Amino acid sequence: MIAISGVPVLGGALVMFVSVVELADMFPNLHRYFAHRVPVGVVARIAWLYLPKCLTFALPVALLFAATYTLGSLYSTNQVIAIFGAGVSFHRLIRPLIVAGALSSVALFVFDDLVVVEATRMKNEVYHGALGIKGRLSDGNVAVVTPDRRLIYHADYYDDERTEIHGVTVVELDGSGDLVERIDAERGYWDGRQWVLERVRHFMWRDGVLAEERFERYGESRAGAPSMWSFRAADRDVREMRYAAAMDWVDGLRSAGRGYYFSLTDTYGKISFAFTPFLVTLIAVSVSGRVRKYVFAGSLVIAVAGAIGYSVMTSIGAVLAKNGYVPLAVGVFGPDVIFAGIAVGLLAAART
Repeated sequence: MIAISGVPVLGGALVMFVSVVELADMFPNLHRYFAHRVPVGVVARIAWLYLPKCLTFALPVALLFAATYTLGSLYSTNQVIAIFGAGVSFHRLIRPLIVAGALSSVALFVFDDLVVVEATRMKNEVYHGALGIKGRLSDGNVAVVTPDRRLIYHADYYDDERTEIHGVTVVELDGSGDLVERIDAERGYWDGRQWVLERVRHFMWRDGVLAEERFERYGESRAGAPSMWSFRAADRDVREMRYAAAMDWVDGLRSAGRGYYFSLTDTYGKISFAFTPFLVTLIAVSVSGRVRKYVFAGSLVIAVAGAIGYSVMTSIGAVLAKNGYVPLAVGVFGPDVIFAGIAVGLLAAART
């Protein structure tokens, strides 16, 4: 019953906070839209595609507001006296709100993975196309090394739009680090399974003499050969990828010997962010009724302060984890554990 009574407040808060997030994204870009004469319809499409992301940002704040308002109203009107007098404990009273917060966290992760990722990718494509911004995945002077350090791939330039590599060099070494063979190619393209190199010069040792072969096309399909993921710019935004694809991207970076900590931190951040609705609900219900006067306003201020502290600690933890100052799990999930423990402690000490 208490969860149902908070639904209208939750709906109103969602509309308000979604509007705030939309405007916060649109206003800083208005001068760019005017400078590039972007049509109103394109601007509207960018805003529409950004709407799912706005919902994920607004949901935790709206839940915090709805839970605080619902419980604050019961305390400010002294309805909790009747509820406790009827034999309903405080923990039983808030149980529906906690369950709603937990279900919201599950729904947030699924919604983000199935809807938000694709909408964000499309929004960025439309935005970059409208402003003439080129893709960020192409890269130059890329070197990829297999985990056993026996195969080295180098490309002067990787073109992500065409999935091509130019100025290709492949070097194979033996266990002692001596040259086994070398391949030079003007160009290569990804056919979905392997790199097909064109205008190839193949150097290898034959009876102690360095020999050369030439091929018009050569399929680079040996074990350990990198995929197109390995040549893409390492700063690819995993927020535009589903969780499974993001983990594949991280594995590709790791196996290629490239920096992967930033991407792995952001990928685990997807899970951490999904906990936010549950945690803010815990914070809201744990501080309810602890203010004797101005119950609703006081509880809301304390809950918002706790949520801000959680957000700040989450950001700091991510930065520390990305730069290797703390273990990744500590930086990403540490704030979740700390604030969940504080909220549970407050609930255990609450008047029942």
